[in-house]
Amino acid sequence: MMKKIITAKFANLFLIAIISVFTFTMFNGCDENNPLNPTVTSRLQLTHASPDAPNIDVYIGSSKIASNLAYLSTLSYTSITGDAVSRIIVNAANSSTILIDTAVYFLRDRSFSVFVFDSLQKIQPLILTDSSSSPGSINASLRFINLSPNSPSLDVGAVSKIQPWFPFYSFPKASPYRPIVGGIYTVYANLAGTSTTLVTVPDVNLPARGIFTIIANGYVGGTGAKAFGFTLIPNN
Repeated sequence: MMKKIITAKFANLFLIAIISVFTFTMFNGCDENNPLNPTVTSRLQLTHASPDAPNIDVYIGSSKIASNLAYLSTLSYTSITGDAVSRIIVNAANSSTILIDTAVYFLRDRSFSVFVFDSLQKIQPLILTDSSSSPGSINASLRFINLSPNSPSLDVGAVSKIQPWFPFYSFPKASPYRPIVGGIYTVYANLAGTSTTLVTVPDVNLPARGIFTIIANGYVGGTGAKAFGFTLIPNN
């Protein structure tokens, strides 16, 4: 009888040991593709594109990730927790005045861009997923976003090309990425469907293998820092 009790006791201990080893392996063997792993990360960059907003401070939750970010400046990619909600707070610089307070669920293993845009009265965030696919050894990848609050619909392209790269883009429309043969271009914005040119920017460098976003910014008819133009933002 004693022998049976001892055998049963050891069998139970053996089962507990097996369960413990399995549990330890399951949680410690998680990699960055396993949602049980709390350390999986994504990346986020932020661009200040509101032409009449002040400089801004940017927070992810309670952590400040940018101080006194000026108009048309871009915060380099910063790591965020993937498969989780992150609270993004944008304040007027050096103040407690909240301009944007939003919570966003970010998927894991992705790169995201946040654009603070529109006029100060209507300031808001635009959140896009960035490309992580290599454009190859010859091409660059380029997308366009019309972030000029008073802009008409635009055709955007290169002076050397017959067809625009991005036809009929109104505020605040964002294009998908498209391949562009790597090179240096003079880029224009025309009133959509016409030959009326609103702005031309020479020497826009789009090297092969690069991934970029080009935004239309400022006000049509604006002057100084608020003038209508283009800003090129690297995404890799």
